[in-house]
Amino acid sequence: MTELQEYDFQLIHKPSNSQKKVDALSRRPDHSQGKGDNEDQTVLKEEWFRNLTIQEGEFWKEIEEAEEFMEKEV
Repeated sequence: MTELQEYDFQLIHKPSNSQKKVDALSRRPDHSQGKGDNEDQTVLKEEWFRNLTIQEGEFWKEIEEAEEFMEKEV
């Protein structure tokens, strides 16, 4: 992404109805139309995840402890 910042360009939206040739190529009848793509998908249940967020005060305490540790090591 940072490499793109070196260039001077402008993105212009082109509606799909103005790109009929490209659309025709991407929707060939002999290619999969995506029907049934989501069958047999495993959705992860919320209870399978652990909440690893910490309170803001605890966060800063851990940062201070890490800084103190680094100072002792140096």
